Amino acid sequence: MPTTDVSRAVVGITVLLGSCVLAIAFERVGPTAKIYHARFVIENGLSAHRVAASLLGLYIGMTLPLGAFVTTAAWLATGNLYLAPLAAAVVVAAAEATGESLVAPLPSTDGTKPFELASSVAAYALMAPCFLVILVDPVLAAVLIALYALVLTLGALLCLRHRLSRHTSNSRRSSPATIASTRSSTP
Repeated sequence: MPTTDVSRAVVGITVLLGSCVLAIAFERVGPTAKIYHARFVIENGLSAHRVAASLLGLYIGMTLPLGAFVTTAAWLATGNLYLAPLAAAVVVAAAEATGESLVAPLPSTDGTKPFELASSVAAYALMAPCFLVILVDPVLAAVLIALYALVLTLGALLCLRHRLSRHTSNSRRSSPATIASTRSSTP
């Protein structure tokens, strides 16, 4: 099997596995399910940037082992080392976190994330550049996917931080902008 076909396959497998794992995990530990926990931590003194970085690190930590597994399996099967699945795993985690942060559904009454088609569409649209391996040389594609992973991770961090810091709260420790958004304007 030519290396181009293997490169396409390993990136596709990584995106598929990462998406499946995060779809299941986001029901309980995604940005929507953890919004109240994260907001509590922010109100008790931790910065929104640090909380967003922790959440994003958790999501990357769920997908990166899948990318490592696919990389190892491809290396054992072909003798060639493919690094694109590692970058694709980071792209999947960042895209899923960004998609859910942009759509921002409210958690259900039991604290889990309800099914939201719009966040899935946004996440898959953000994952689409991973499929550049179909069009370009595998080495160039790996570099482009790695650069895209870096850019998308920074974007996901900003989206998560914005979502966490803009969530309304009635706490006196919250910034005035978020308290004012939950109060009535009439005395």
